[in-house]
Amino acid sequence: MDSVGRIGNHGVMGEFQTEPVEDGATDATNQERLIGIAEQVRSDVEVGAAHESVLALLKERCEQSGVTATDGQLRDLADRILGTLQ
Repeated sequence: MDSVGRIGNHGVMGEFQTEPVEDGATDATNQERLIGIAEQVRSDVEVGAAHESVLALLKERCEQSGVTATDGQLRDLADRILGTLQ
């Protein structure tokens, strides 16, 4: 990792960040991490996105980061995300 938190070969396809970049990232609660994922997904989706697409992206991000959420929580987050895009 370099001095700004990038992991080697930054930007090269096939290279993935496998650890938190910012100090304190591992101190966040599951709920705080879930909110962060929702914010990331919100910035990634476009107006007119299908609910199923947003839900799938939320599930994928949670699985990748080890964040737990019920199906109901994820559906609610997807609804809220889509509501902010209108």
